[in-house]
Amino acid sequence: MRDMIQRDQPVVSQASITAAVIFYCICSGSMLIVNKLAVVHLPVPALLTVCQFTSASTFVYTCKLLGILEMDDFEWSKVKYFVLYVLAFSLGTWTNMKVLQTANVETVIVFRSCCPIVVAGFDYIFYGRACPSLRSVASLLLITGGAVGYILNDKEFQNSGWVAYYWVMIWWTVLIFQLTYGKFLVSGLPLKSLWTPVLYTNTLSVLPAMLVGIMAGGGGGGGAGGAG
Repeated sequence: MRDMIQRDQPVVSQASITAAVIFYCICSGSMLIVNKLAVVHLPVPALLTVCQFTSASTFVYTCKLLGILEMDDFEWSKVKYFVLYVLAFSLGTWTNMKVLQTANVETVIVFRSCCPIVVAGFDYIFYGRACPSLRSVASLLLITGGAVGYILNDKEFQNSGWVAYYWVMIWWTVLIFQLTYGKFLVSGLPLKSLWTPVLYTNTLSVLPAMLVGIMAGGGGGGGAGGAG
């Protein structure tokens, strides 16, 4: 996997990286808010997850048919690498909805901000990336300190302990896997564009998301509090 990730890596300008980070933050933040509103008004995480996957897949594939976007067709030589990721993606999106249903948005933000702490280590182990610089390590430690401070002052944690973060920890663990393995899918495979993973992931996730919802009893009920 490390060799596949490192071959033929394109040179990306600092401006492109900055723009990508900004737009990612905007999309991630807006999705978090929209998902929270959706799960409050329709407390059925499984249904919301399936609707998300279906609408995204339909939109992207329609753009492909109209020639607006370029992406690969469904080829098993490429699709097979997405099978494991799709299972994690479906579970991750559904558990994210459960977290938003049972916890507040601040908790999601705090735990998601801690993801780079673990992913940076996995990047070094699996992909041969350089270790974080001292400045990066300091930033990660600052994030960790902020997360610990939030947890210690969270009333839910004070009353129930780690049980209060049951769904959060499941979602967070799955998200770590997604972020780590996802880098291989977008960097290690010969894809026409980044729209291919979008098409593959959303289309292939519809059925697993339905099965997860059925096995979980539909995911309804339980509290007014995206895939974020």
